[in-house]
Amino acid sequence: MIWWPAVSSRSTRSVGQAAVPAWVLSPEYLIAIALDVHRSKDYERVARLLNEAPIDRQLVSELTTRFGLEESWATFTRRYPEHG
Repeated sequence: MIWWPAVSSRSTRSVGQAAVPAWVLSPEYLIAIALDVHRSKDYERVARLLNEAPIDRQLVSELTTRFGLEESWATFTRRYPEHG
């Protein structure tokens, strides 16, 4: 399970218009969260993110190792071999 306080400050980006800033998780951390949950719809979300967003693959690799998600990543790449 991902330990959320450890990722909060390093994993967010500031976005927004003028006086209404917001903090959102980077796509790499969203991938890690989806892998941690192990649901089919989350694996689909990972595939969509990899197809549609600029992803730092090295960071995804580091996160899967840091949070012990190697088995989930292996499951994902078996289901979606084009992303392996």
